[in-house]
Amino acid sequence: MASSNNTHDVTPPAVDADIISELNDDVLLHILGFLPSARDVARATMPSKRWRRLWALVPVLRFAVGPGSFADEHGEVDREKFAVSRRDAARRLITAVDATLLARRAAGEGNDVDVMEIALVYSSVDKYYVCSYGMERRYYLHDHRHEADITLSRVDSWLHFVERHVKGSFTLELPLVAPVAPALAAAESEEGRLAGSQKCLGNGQRGEEIDVEVVELPRSTRAEVMSLTLGYATVSVPATGAFRALTDFTLHHAVLDAGSGDDDLRLGHLLSSSCCPRLRRLSLRHVAGVATLRLDAAATLEELRLVHLPDLQWLDVDAPGLRLLRVGGCSRLPYSDSSAMAISAPRLEEFSCESLVDPERLEFNGAAAVRRIKNLEIMSFGDADDNAAAVWLLKNCYAVDHLKVKLEILLAQQGKVPFMGIARKLSYVFGFAS
Repeated sequence: MASSNNTHDVTPPAVDADIISELNDDVLLHILGFLPSARDVARATMPSKRWRRLWALVPVLRFAVGPGSFADEHGEVDREKFAVSRRDAARRLITAVDATLLARRAAGEGNDVDVMEIALVYSSVDKYYVCSYGMERRYYLHDHRHEADITLSRVDSWLHFVERHVKGSFTLELPLVAPVAPALAAAESEEGRLAGSQKCLGNGQRGEEIDVEVVELPRSTRAEVMSLTLGYATVSVPATGAFRALTDFTLHHAVLDAGSGDDDLRLGHLLSSSCCPRLRRLSLRHVAGVATLRLDAAATLEELRLVHLPDLQWLDVDAPGLRLLRVGGCSRLPYSDSSAMAISAPRLEEFSCESLVDPERLEFNGAAAVRRIKNLEIMSFGDADDNAAAVWLLKNCYAVDHLKVKLEILLAQQGKVPFMGIARKLSYVFGFAS
């Protein structure tokens, strides 16, 4: 039998082409911008020299300590060991922020950032704060042991980077900064309560006990969105500068520097039309040291929220395009004899007004346009004039079709039915009394 040898050519399988690496730098940088954190970007750029070069060009930088958690959620018995590991991880992140920004500075002017986020507050479903300036304990659910590493020199360095290199949005979220945290802890341990915390969280008049370090708000002409939660750092407002591109500005948990004497006036000027011609949304929350706020807003401003400004006594807002205004938790505004409020907002639709002054000290151009009133406080006790501001508002906002009232009833009034008296007064205001 004849035999034949059959040979077969065996062709090795084709190696999958690295299609992604063939893309140009602009496309690759766009893809890297979708990664959730700077750590993920760093890992993704490790495989090749070309990708590592892209790390210095990525337009999105996000740094976050991540979700807060407790030891028992991870099956950890040693709570102290778990807390230390969390602190150390946060410290490494803070060091990584410094190193990354230093490298970006060294790379030159052509490596600007579109989006930059530094979140050093633990996030979670239950994240909340119960801080009332100078009144409460630490205001986050989770302990932030890395507070000591958040020095004001660091914060100042980050803000200066924003001035020069961020052209889109910037978010900075801090727990208590290093100068505030130890003073607060000392007050808690010595007195068992936070009455002494006014020394470290005050507006300068109560701050002689400690040396006050100050950071300056960034003067950015290119940033469009800026959200600063500053852990009660003392901040100064630049005397010159403008936010030409800014559309959204948020300032939370800060103390204006009392050393200059007029930082509140400069803040109002900085946020007015001459310096912020495109501003659409403005929020000031838990900001101390703002005694006077004069805001000559651009016509673009649509939403203004002023919440927990404990030193505010004089408010003057001229905002021709304003649609939503909230003024609440400004404890001195309704009760100081020197307080005054002037509002000119002819297009105002929604007014949330926990803090109102007496009608004799109130000027309100635009009340007739308001359609929604929220958080209107009415008391069933006290002096006869305590509800004068609320009644004035109801009488003059006659286009209202949505009303949310907070009725405070003093249950200690024995033998009285306070609600019926208030109800009769309200019925006359709305014109449905029998």
